[in-house]
Amino acid sequence: MTFIDAIHSRPGLERARELFKRDGKLVLIAPTGYGKTVLSLKLYRDYVQQGPWGGLIHVVPYRALVRQIYSEKFKPYVPSSGYQSLEYIEPKYKSPYFLRDLVVTTLDSFVYNLFKIPVAELNKIYRMVSQGHYYPIELSIFTSIIVLDEAHVYLGDTDEDTSIASVVAASTFLNNAGVPLLIESATMHSDIVSALSNNILGGAKVVYIGDENNQVKNLRAKGTSVEVVRDRDFESSNSFNWRTQLVSKDKIIEVLQEHCRSSLVLLITNTVKRAIEIYNEILEKGACDKAVLLHGSMSNKDREKALSEMNKALSGVIVSTQVVEAGVELPSRVLITDPAPLENLAQRAGRLCREKYTNIYEECKKEGPLVFIVKPAGDSELDELKGPYRAERVKSVLASINNVLGRHREVDWRLMSHRENYTPFVELLEDTQAVQQGPLKTNIGAVILGEYLRSDAMPEVLINILSSIGLELTRSGFLVNLLVNAKDVCGRELGDLEELETVSIDLRSLLRRGGVRIVETISMDGRDYLRLAVVRVVRKNGENVFKVVCDEKSKYYIPTWAKEISHKEYQDLTTPKVEDGEEYFGSIAITLLIASEGSYVKGRGLSVW
Repeated sequence: MTFIDAIHSRPGLERARELFKRDGKLVLIAPTGYGKTVLSLKLYRDYVQQGPWGGLIHVVPYRALVRQIYSEKFKPYVPSSGYQSLEYIEPKYKSPYFLRDLVVTTLDSFVYNLFKIPVAELNKIYRMVSQGHYYPIELSIFTSIIVLDEAHVYLGDTDEDTSIASVVAASTFLNNAGVPLLIESATMHSDIVSALSNNILGGAKVVYIGDENNQVKNLRAKGTSVEVVRDRDFESSNSFNWRTQLVSKDKIIEVLQEHCRSSLVLLITNTVKRAIEIYNEILEKGACDKAVLLHGSMSNKDREKALSEMNKALSGVIVSTQVVEAGVELPSRVLITDPAPLENLAQRAGRLCREKYTNIYEECKKEGPLVFIVKPAGDSELDELKGPYRAERVKSVLASINNVLGRHREVDWRLMSHRENYTPFVELLEDTQAVQQGPLKTNIGAVILGEYLRSDAMPEVLINILSSIGLELTRSGFLVNLLVNAKDVCGRELGDLEELETVSIDLRSLLRRGGVRIVETISMDGRDYLRLAVVRVVRKNGENVFKVVCDEKSKYYIPTWAKEISHKEYQDLTTPKVEDGEEYFGSIAITLLIASEGSYVKGRGLSVW
């Protein structure tokens, strides 16, 4: 029996399949490592290859997760599967219109497509030169099964609630339209789960892999229909001797040196800045023989190299940010992490001891996984370590964990059932500062977006709505690609877009933080414009090639206060200006910003945080 077959045979997933087939909607709460993601393969085989549905669209929060799921879990079993994200993993398998039978996509791409703004035509739509070809996308979505994986990332964390309105509106709309909808997570507070089940999905069943713990009791108290499935085999094979320790910031290198020579250590920080600082310190002190850095401000090629090294490493340290927090599997049993909300800590610990890595998995059974959480010495250090999270939430979590350890108990970071001397993490999640479900119930943005989805309104109406009320469709703001190897490709004709080395950045966030210094600009008439690299498709010797032109300026000048400009004006910042009488030959494949000299350090990333 293969690993995939073993996962499919798990009773919790089998019961989820049965109820999903009956109801067409379901919330699945299962431990990290249980196989929630590959359940989509079984649903694909059941209801697409052999059933009535046209496809399955698997939605995840991060681009790194799209890469791993597509490359490791979908493509080997369904060669015709596709993906959609800003990255160029394998261009010929990219599916921006969701036309392949099995597609894994980022939440941002899914939301844009559902809201009639095809990601492949963003530039044209925001320039108001086209309404976009959204009908094929709508047809694909309405005839597919939709799986929202790692849903806690875009629904459960109120510190990053910009996506709540669009996700709530989308989920409600799809459910009311009769589109099969499966929502999956391991780490959502009962407030969020009950709001999803009772309000958004209209009474959907919750399948819960665990036992009758406090979270289940809280769900039932809120009127949620919960079916608990006890998987004794999974519990037996994942009953690790977890050990959690709170350590001071100045002990990080010491703890690291104790373990990185013989084991692979996962070190997660809350900010890119801290990740780079710690990575540099590790190299300067020679703390470990091998160190790998991974964060969201690295280029596609550097991230690909880092991910490859991570999967092969047997010892050393992986220094990363939240990009590995959800769904990514690593051959590690030791975690050092900055303090964070409980659901984030549980996800980080969930990267450890995965069955996929047999040797590490067996070592976990013998030695037990280790979790070291950095405890701030005071409020100033907490401000430095907490990153995007609220100080009150982080303090509450640290106090709760300290209380468990003080009673000579340990936290079980995987199982959601009780065992002697262990407290399941979900009970700490319930006890710490509660996530308010109000935004899911009464979010005015969700109401407005829901009305748009139910209407026949064109994309320009939505763009005007977003601009007038300051609403964002996605968590990522305004994503653009930054070209970091301009010297190698400018002026050339490329046979493949994979030759472009790029970093995806949020232009709005970049400008607000004074990040203009990391991009090339063109000065004219006392104003600065962005210098753009425009990649056009041209015919040569009967074949398409990509011509890279790097001396074009943006249509709109760089504002002095980015917060005040509209979404359309951000689009104009990445649109080349066409002078009167000028004509362009060849269609535009992609438009990129150009990194200024020295702003990108190979293997480290962008020099702005």
